[in-house]
Amino acid sequence: MRPVETPETLGHGRIILTEKTREALTTHQMEVVSVGAPSICEEEDCERDHGFTEHPKNHICDFCAGQWVLVKHRGLSETHQEGLYCAHQDDILAVLQVVTR
Repeated sequence: MRPVETPETLGHGRIILTEKTREALTTHQMEVVSVGAPSICEEEDCERDHGFTEHPKNHICDFCAGQWVLVKHRGLSETHQEGLYCAHQDDILAVLQVVTR
């Protein structure tokens, strides 16, 4: 995952954001670069969807490379490459979508 970069303005230039405000708004928003193997569920009474896969104990992954996601606070781990982070799929709170009118 890599951090999402936002412009200095919102609303067609009507609101100018300071660097600190932009950082606060996007700290936990990331772009998915790649997705690893699904996580294995070890809970006996897990209510999450496991789908119909070869391994019935795998959680379904609802996102793919290129999507923007919201990551749980402290859900990111640094990698050996600068600017790239790693997160467990259970730490992804939402997939973000841009809506245009």
